[in-house]
Amino acid sequence: TANSLTAGTTKTLVSLPVGLGNNSLLTLVVPTNAQRIKVTNLILSSNITTEVAIRSGVTYLTGNASLGITLFPGGGFVNPGSPDSPSWIGLPSGSLNIEKRDVGGTVSKIGGQVIYFDET
Repeated sequence: TANSLTAGTTKTLVSLPVGLGNNSLLTLVVPTNAQRIKVTNLILSSNITTEVAIRSGVTYLTGNASLGITLFPGGGFVNPGSPDSPSWIGLPSGSLNIEKRDVGGTVSKIGGQVIYFDET
């Protein structure tokens, strides 16, 4: 589903569901024509305590390689932004990925939504 929003210029926002089960890495979006993925909103929730990292290609968008986002059951992670002030701006050559880090052999189930647009 795409929505048009005018905020200085017209941008087409794309809304995608996020779901992770047994896979440890989810590729959400691959840039087209060397454009940058700009995330305006990200919502994640998990059924058990687990950790995720957000990456653009191999670059961690949440900080250095050791930094992750901890998700707790009954809670979650929300990173709001807007077309004029995106939450994250990916690299021109890097897909947007969510890396799941299950510890202790317990597999979490993660759900959520990402809203993004791409632009040079």
